[in-house]
Amino acid sequence: ADPGRRRLPASLGIVDPATRRRWIIDCTPAFPEQLERLDAASDAQWGLAGIFLTHAHMGHYTGLVHLGREVMASHEVPLWVMPRMAEFLSSNQPWASLVEDHNVVLQELTADRRVELGSGLSVRPVPVPHRDELSETVAFEITGPSRRVLWLPDIDVWDERLGSWLADVDGAGL
Repeated sequence: ADPGRRRLPASLGIVDPATRRRWIIDCTPAFPEQLERLDAASDAQWGLAGIFLTHAHMGHYTGLVHLGREVMASHEVPLWVMPRMAEFLSSNQPWASLVEDHNVVLQELTADRRVELGSGLSVRPVPVPHRDELSETVAFEITGPSRRVLWLPDIDVWDERLGSWLADVDGAGL
Protein backbone atom coordinates (compact mmCIF):
# COMPACT_ATOMS: atom_id res chain seq x y z
CA ALA A 1 0.00 0.00 0.00
CA ASP A 2 2.99 2.33 0.52
CA PRO A 3 4.22 3.50 -2.94
CA GLY A 4 7.59 4.38 -1.43
CA ARG A 5 8.18 0.71 -0.69
CA ARG A 6 7.33 -0.50 -4.20
CA ARG A 7 10.10 -2.52 -5.79
CA LEU A 8 10.87 -2.57 -9.51
CA PRO A 9 12.82 -5.08 -11.60
CA ALA A 10 16.53 -4.35 -11.60
CA SER A 11 17.92 -1.84 -14.08
CA LEU A 12 20.60 0.81 -13.94
CA GLY A 13 20.65 4.39 -15.17
CA ILE A 14 23.87 6.07 -16.30
CA VAL A 15 23.94 9.86 -16.40
CA ASP A 16 26.78 11.94 -17.86
CA PRO A 17 26.28 15.61 -16.93
CA ALA A 18 29.35 16.59 -18.98
CA THR A 19 27.78 15.45 -22.27
CA ARG A 20 24.15 15.77 -21.10
CA ARG A 21 23.39 12.17 -22.08
CA ARG A 22 21.73 9.22 -20.33
CA TRP A 23 21.59 5.46 -20.80
CA ILE A 24 19.72 2.57 -19.22
CA ILE A 25 21.05 -0.93 -18.64
CA ASP A 26 18.30 -3.52 -19.01
CA CYS A 27 14.91 -2.52 -20.34
CA THR A 28 12.56 -4.21 -17.90
CA PRO A 29 8.76 -4.54 -18.02
CA ALA A 30 8.72 -1.46 -15.73
CA PHE A 31 10.63 0.62 -18.31
CA PRO A 32 8.18 3.59 -18.32
CA GLU A 33 8.43 4.02 -14.56
CA GLN A 34 12.19 3.49 -14.59
CA LEU A 35 12.53 6.14 -17.29
CA GLU A 36 10.43 8.50 -15.12
CA ARG A 37 12.81 7.85 -12.22
CA LEU A 38 15.77 8.56 -14.50
CA ASP A 39 14.02 11.80 -15.54
CA ALA A 40 13.66 12.76 -11.87
CA ALA A 41 17.36 12.06 -11.21
CA SER A 42 18.58 14.00 -14.26
CA ASP A 43 17.30 16.34 -16.94
CA ALA A 44 14.56 14.65 -18.99
CA GLN A 45 15.31 16.99 -21.90
CA TRP A 46 18.59 15.17 -22.43
CA GLY A 47 16.66 12.26 -23.90
CA LEU A 48 17.81 8.66 -23.89
CA ALA A 49 21.20 8.11 -25.56
CA GLY A 50 20.79 4.36 -25.60
CA ILE A 51 20.07 1.07 -23.87
CA PHE A 52 22.40 -1.80 -22.96
CA LEU A 53 20.98 -5.31 -22.50
CA THR A 54 22.54 -8.03 -20.38
CA HIS A 55 20.64 -11.00 -21.87
CA ALA A 56 17.41 -12.43 -23.26
CA HIS A 57 15.43 -13.28 -20.14
CA MET A 58 12.11 -11.46 -20.02
CA GLY A 59 12.89 -9.27 -17.02
CA HIS A 60 15.78 -7.67 -18.92
CA TYR A 61 14.45 -6.78 -22.38
CA THR A 62 10.63 -6.92 -22.60
CA GLY A 63 10.29 -3.21 -21.79
CA LEU A 64 11.56 -2.57 -25.32
CA VAL A 65 7.94 -2.86 -26.52
CA HIS A 66 7.38 0.65 -25.16
CA LEU A 67 9.77 2.02 -27.81
CA GLY A 68 7.44 0.96 -30.65
CA ARG A 69 5.05 3.14 -32.63
CA GLU A 70 2.10 2.26 -30.39
CA VAL A 71 3.68 3.87 -27.30
CA MET A 72 6.79 6.09 -27.56
CA ALA A 73 7.42 5.83 -31.30
CA SER A 74 11.13 6.19 -30.66
CA HIS A 75 13.52 6.78 -33.52
CA GLU A 76 16.88 5.01 -33.81
CA VAL A 77 17.58 4.52 -30.12
CA PRO A 78 20.97 2.75 -29.96
CA LEU A 79 20.55 -0.71 -28.45
CA TRP A 80 23.84 -2.33 -27.39
CA VAL A 81 23.60 -6.13 -27.36
CA MET A 82 25.79 -9.19 -27.71
CA PRO A 83 25.64 -11.05 -31.10
CA ARG A 84 23.17 -13.79 -30.10
CA MET A 85 20.92 -11.19 -28.47
CA ALA A 86 20.98 -9.19 -31.73
CA GLU A 87 19.94 -12.32 -33.63
CA PHE A 88 17.20 -13.07 -31.10
CA LEU A 89 15.72 -9.56 -31.37
CA SER A 90 15.98 -9.48 -35.17
CA SER A 91 14.33 -12.89 -35.57
CA ASN A 92 11.41 -12.70 -33.14
CA GLN A 93 8.33 -10.49 -33.07
CA PRO A 94 7.50 -7.97 -31.73
CA TRP A 95 11.21 -7.14 -31.28
CA ALA A 96 11.98 -7.56 -34.99
CA SER A 97 9.46 -4.80 -35.76
CA LEU A 98 11.40 -2.41 -33.53
CA VAL A 99 14.48 -3.07 -35.64
CA GLU A 100 12.65 -3.00 -39.00
CA ASP A 101 10.81 0.24 -38.12
CA HIS A 102 14.05 1.86 -36.88
CA ASN A 103 12.71 2.39 -33.37
CA VAL A 104 16.03 0.89 -32.26
CA VAL A 105 19.38 0.45 -33.96
CA LEU A 106 21.28 -2.65 -32.91
CA GLN A 107 24.89 -2.04 -31.88
CA GLU A 108 26.70 -5.36 -31.48
CA LEU A 109 28.98 -5.66 -28.49
CA THR A 110 32.14 -7.74 -28.29
CA ALA A 111 33.02 -9.44 -25.01
CA ASP A 112 35.53 -7.43 -22.97
CA ARG A 113 35.69 -4.61 -25.55
CA ARG A 114 34.81 -1.19 -24.14
CA VAL A 115 32.16 1.06 -25.64
CA GLU A 116 33.31 4.66 -25.22
CA LEU A 117 30.37 6.90 -24.32
CA GLY A 118 32.38 10.13 -23.95
CA SER A 119 33.98 12.31 -21.27
CA GLY A 120 35.90 9.41 -19.72
CA LEU A 121 32.82 7.19 -19.52
CA SER A 122 32.82 3.66 -20.93
CA VAL A 123 30.91 0.38 -20.64
CA ARG A 124 32.55 -3.04 -20.99
CA PRO A 125 30.54 -6.26 -21.41
CA VAL A 126 31.92 -9.13 -19.34
CA PRO A 127 30.61 -12.67 -20.05
CA VAL A 128 29.15 -14.43 -17.01
CA PRO A 129 27.79 -17.95 -16.52
CA HIS A 130 23.99 -17.96 -16.68
CA ARG A 131 21.27 -19.84 -18.54
CA ASP A 132 22.13 -18.93 -22.13
CA GLU A 133 19.38 -20.73 -24.02
CA LEU A 134 18.35 -17.57 -25.95
CA SER A 135 21.44 -15.35 -25.83
CA GLU A 136 24.75 -14.98 -24.11
CA THR A 137 24.75 -13.22 -20.70
CA VAL A 138 27.01 -10.35 -19.71
CA ALA A 139 27.64 -8.13 -16.74
CA PHE A 140 28.70 -4.55 -17.43
CA GLU A 141 31.66 -2.76 -15.98
CA ILE A 142 30.94 0.97 -16.11
CA THR A 143 34.02 3.17 -15.87
CA GLY A 144 33.78 6.89 -15.24
CA PRO A 145 36.42 9.57 -14.78
CA SER A 146 37.08 8.55 -11.17
CA ARG A 147 35.16 5.35 -10.34
CA ARG A 148 34.14 1.95 -11.66
CA VAL A 149 31.05 -0.09 -10.93
CA LEU A 150 29.95 -3.58 -11.91
CA TRP A 151 26.36 -4.30 -12.96
CA LEU A 152 25.75 -8.03 -12.53
CA PRO A 153 22.01 -8.77 -12.36
CA ASP A 154 22.13 -12.53 -13.06
CA ILE A 155 24.73 -15.24 -12.59
CA ASP A 156 24.53 -18.98 -11.98
CA VAL A 157 27.99 -19.80 -10.66
CA TRP A 158 29.90 -17.59 -8.25
CA ASP A 159 33.59 -18.36 -8.77
CA GLU A 160 36.92 -16.83 -7.74
CA ARG A 161 36.91 -14.61 -10.83
CA LEU A 162 33.97 -12.66 -9.43
CA GLY A 163 35.76 -11.94 -6.19
CA SER A 164 38.57 -10.28 -8.12
CA TRP A 165 36.07 -8.25 -10.19
CA LEU A 166 34.44 -6.98 -7.03
CA ALA A 167 37.82 -6.11 -5.55
CA ASP A 168 38.63 -4.00 -8.64
CA VAL A 169 35.48 -1.82 -8.63
CA ASP A 170 34.14 0.89 -6.35
CA GLY A 171 30.62 -0.54 -6.20
CA ALA A 172 28.43 -3.26 -7.62
CA GLY A 173 24.78 -3.95 -8.41
CA LEU A 174 24.15 -7.64 -7.92
